[in-house]
Amino acid sequence: LEFKGLFRSPQFLASVLSKIMISFVMIYFSFILIGGAFALYYASIEEGQDPVKLFSKYFIVYLAFDLLVKYFMQQMPTQNIKPLLCQNISKNTIVGHTIFKIAASFLSWAFLLFIIPFTVLLVIDSDYSTVGVLCLVVSSILLVFNNVLINIVINKNNLFLYSVLGVIALATLAQYFGYFDFLGTSETVFMAI
Repeated sequence: LEFKGLFRSPQFLASVLSKIMISFVMIYFSFILIGGAFALYYASIEEGQDPVKLFSKYFIVYLAFDLLVKYFMQQMPTQNIKPLLCQNISKNTIVGHTIFKIAASFLSWAFLLFIIPFTVLLVIDSDYSTVGVLCLVVSSILLVFNNVLINIVINKNNLFLYSVLGVIALATLAQYFGYFDFLGTSETVFMAI
């Protein structure tokens, strides 16, 4: 339906141009994420730091930033659901289709463009065991995809949104004023994995 709707739309040219622009932005951010993996690995080695410890330390910051970006950029596709509700399609099928569409969007899987090259560099060029690196990667990917599900809940409930923003703000203030070291805790938790 969406593909046919694209050609039937009176703003066909504008829609095609916006899809092309979005494609260029996706390619640009893909290069940034792939380059970020190489930059993190080699810059941390040049500085004499452990790449995994550095990744583990700042991963919690990435999760908070990822959640905010997903909230503002990845909205629920409710306009695409409304025509399906009128047809003889079960609600479970519609929900499964919607979650699949959200999980297949660029913002949901873009983290893989960073973590896969970083993993390859760790396995090939460092002393870490393959099993340990894979455990870190799987846990990181699960946490990033957990942000997708949290984003679905946040988009439906403003109280939950304000709660998440409040926790992020309190954590940032506690880190800034030195009451609690969230970055050190993040490093400790991920290094235990």
